[in-house]
Amino acid sequence: MLRITIWGVDGLLNQNETRHIFMAISLGILVISPVFLLLVPSFIANSLYQEPNTWVVVVPAKVYLLYGLGVLFLFMATLLLWVLSVSKKSKWLAAICILISILFMADGAGRYVGVATDGISFKRGWRRLISTIRGVKLSGSDIVRSRMMVGSQSSISILRMKR
Repeated sequence: MLRITIWGVDGLLNQNETRHIFMAISLGILVISPVFLLLVPSFIANSLYQEPNTWVVVVPAKVYLLYGLGVLFLFMATLLLWVLSVSKKSKWLAAICILISILFMADGAGRYVGVATDGISFKRGWRRLISTIRGVKLSGSDIVRSRMMVGSQSSISILRMKR
């Protein structure tokens, strides 16, 4: 029987180890994470908090940091499974990393600022979730418009809450 072996290919085809699958997943997460971090936080906030009378739903900058940390822990989970050859210790460490990743991303999904016709609503994550389940909603009477003079001709309008 004739067998043609191309340099290096025969060795790769015979190595169907589980750790190589985690190596590929790690590299995939590393390549896809910038696009994920740019698109997913806004998409999730709009999907969860967009209502018919809402003009815009914006995610704060801290949300991108939380999603970034979540992706980092997800990458670390697959990296540990790859480097430590899917041992029992690496499985436990990966499970902990995945749990931390889920917590960071869930906290990021809970933060938003929405501007609607009837006011501004926002939620600051799990710290404030204990006191207000639905977030804070400000109506037009809670907001005061101030003008601050900058130079002799120009001014800046500032929106602030009443005390």
